[in-house]
Amino acid sequence: MYNKLVLSFIYLLKFIHAPHAIKYLGFLLIKDRTLIIPSRVDISNIVIDLNIGDFIEYWMFMDGLFEKEWVHLSKELVEGKVFIDVGAYIGDYPLALFKLAKTVYAFEPENNNYEKLQHYIKQNRITNIKAVKAALTSYTGKAKIYRSKNKGWHSMAIPYKDGVEQVSALTLDDFVAENKIQNIGLIKIDVEGAEFEVLSGSLNTINKQHPTLLIEFNKTMTNRTKKYSLKEMYEILLKNRYIGYRLSKNKLEKISESYIKKIYLENLLFIYEDKVASLETH
Repeated sequence: MYNKLVLSFIYLLKFIHAPHAIKYLGFLLIKDRTLIIPSRVDISNIVIDLNIGDFIEYWMFMDGLFEKEWVHLSKELVEGKVFIDVGAYIGDYPLALFKLAKTVYAFEPENNNYEKLQHYIKQNRITNIKAVKAALTSYTGKAKIYRSKNKGWHSMAIPYKDGVEQVSALTLDDFVAENKIQNIGLIKIDVEGAEFEVLSGSLNTINKQHPTLLIEFNKTMTNRTKKYSLKEMYEILLKNRYIGYRLSKNKLEKISESYIKKIYLENLLFIYEDKVASLETH
C-alpha cells in the first residue's frame, strides 16, 4: 500500500512539473527501494525500465534525462560524429544521443552497471552503441574498481568499503588507435576522481583530433585521491590549447583559473581554441 501511494505521488510530481526541490523530497520517500517503472528517454524517445529508488535513475524518470541541460547541449557536438563516454554508468548520455551520433563507445567497468547498459542496448535493438567493459586510465593492464552503495559513485580512485572488482584497464589512445577511430566529436569523462588519469591516457587522441571534452570537476573526490588537484587538471587542458566553459542559464560562459578554485562539483566543457568561434555562442 505504501509503495502505491508513494508512486502515485511521484507520478503527480512528474505530471505537474513540480519544482526541483519538491521532486527531491519525492526521491527521499523512495530512496534505496526497488521500484521499477517504464520511462521514456528524452531526445531518442526509447523506453527503458528504471529503478527510481536510485538517484540517477529517479532523475532520468522525472526529467527524461539526467543532467538534462548538458545532454541537450551535447546534441550538436555528437551529431554525425563519434561520441566517447568514459564512465557511462547505465548509459544515461548514450541512450539519449545514439540516434544523433554515428557511433557511441560507452566505457563502463563495473559489472552490474555494464550489464544493465547492455540490457538496454539489446532491449531497444540499438546497433551503434558499443559498450566496453573496461576502465580507461593512463596505462594498460588491470585495475581495481571500488564499489559504492551509490551505483553512480563506483571509482578506481576512492577506496570504498562496499566491495572490489578487478577489471581490464587501457588508455583511450590505445583503444582509438587499435580501432582506427576518427571524427570524435565529444569525449565525456565522469569517473569519480580518476579524470586526470583518463586525460593522461588520451593526450595523443586529443592533440590529433581536438574533440570537445565534457569533464566532471569534483573537488571532494579529487581531494580524497590526494593524487592531483583540479588546478592541475585545468592546467593540462590549457597547455593543450583548450578553453574552459561552464553552463550558466543554458549558455556557455568562459571560465578562468580563479573560477576553478571555487568549484565544488560541476561539469565543465573544454573546446579546442581553433573551434571556439563556432561553438561558444550556443
